[in-house]
Order: sequence, then structure tokens, then C-alpha cells
Amino acid sequence: MSQVPMELRRSKAVDYLQLHRGTAVPELTEKKQPKPTWSTKKFFKLEVIDSRLVDGRREVLVHYQGWDRTYDEWRSESDILDTPAEVITGSGLSHFVFQATTAIKEKLAPVRKQNSEVTISIPVQKDVFDTFIEDSELRVEKSHGKDVFRFPDVAASKAAFSPNWWYRICNTALDFVAVHFDTFQIWLKERLPLIEYTTDGEEVVRHRGFEAQIRFVKVKGNRYDLNRLLGE
Repeated sequence: MSQVPMELRRSKAVDYLQLHRGTAVPELTEKKQPKPTWSTKKFFKLEVIDSRLVDGRREVLVHYQGWDRTYDEWRSESDILDTPAEVITGSGLSHFVFQATTAIKEKLAPVRKQNSEVTISIPVQKDVFDTFIEDSELRVEKSHGKDVFRFPDVAASKAAFSPNWWYRICNTALDFVAVHFDTFQIWLKERLPLIEYTTDGEEVVRHRGFEAQIRFVKVKGNRYDLNRLLGE
């Protein structure tokens, strides 16, 4: 009776049908270890240790926080994403603008529907919102009993947000998704209060603050529409 080495059983390297027919037992081979892979969609906190120039390009030696030093590696400086200052030390206004433009960009993702209405809610202090409206020189109109604000033109919106806040190029083929500018509107909404009760059964009403509501229709285009988009 043929015997199968325990190592082969564990590695499942034996074809038992061939073994039954009298085929020789294959030799034990070293099991290949899978190569470690990195996710391209996950961000890692890191510390830049050193830098150098390679063929005219700057590279940085990085250490990934929480990982062993064996994972330290040289990366192109362009691979490193700095945390915007607005997230760490920005004022109320600059932080609001950062949140608004980031939320808009997140919504400018390709979808099957040609046109799609988007509504975004961003927590904000009332005085910060009022300052934003005043500095941006938005025009106001009444809609369903509330003040709704619109940019008078693209130039004013670029000054308030950023030069490319209203479109997102999604791939190297230059397909893009953009805000249909005429549909863009923003207004301030007071959030509904939070109601809770004490252990004595008394009702307590807590104010939940304000939020900026942004609404627009997003549209898709390709490289042939891009010049027209950027020329607006």
C-alpha cells in the first residue's frame, strides 16, 4: 500500500486518483508565499524620514505609522497627499468652504442617469454661513418662504470656492461630471430640535444647530464637451 507523506497531505499536493492508479507520489515542493499587496484605495498615515533626487524627480522615504520599519519605502513625492490646513487649523469659514467643495466633488461621480439632482447637507454655524454669503456676493431670492442664494456668475463662484469646484474629470479619457451652474442654490436650514426626557419625566428640548443645504443638477460630458465647459 502506498504511503502519502504527511507534508503532502497537509499541502494538498497529491492527486489521489493518480496515486490509486500507481503513479509515483510527487516530490514535496515548497509552497509559494503570496506577495504582499497594498490597497490603492486606502490612505495610510505616514512620516517622511528622508528625501532624494532620482533622475530629476524627488523621492521621499516614508514610514507608515503603526507598521514595522521593514515596510519603510521610497515613494515619489507626488504620491504623498498632505492633509489640508483647513482640516487642522482652518477658521470656521475656511473649514466650511473646504467641507462644501469636498462634498460637491464627492457627488460628482459618474452615474447611468444623464441628469441627477443632488442635495447636500453641511453642519455650519449661522454666523459662518452669513459671512460666506456676504463675502461671496450671492444674489438672494425667495423660494417656499426661505431665502435661497445663487451665484451671479461662474467667476463669483470660483472666488468663493475654488477655480475647479464645479467639475470633476473622472478618468484619463477626460470624461467628466459637472454642476449644471444655473441649477446651483444654497440656503441655511435650522435643524429640528432634539427632544428627550429627564429621569423625573420632564421634557428637555435641545437645539441641534444649523446646516447649509446645497442643491444642484449634475451633468456628464466627454473630452469634446470639456472646452465648452471650461470656457463658460
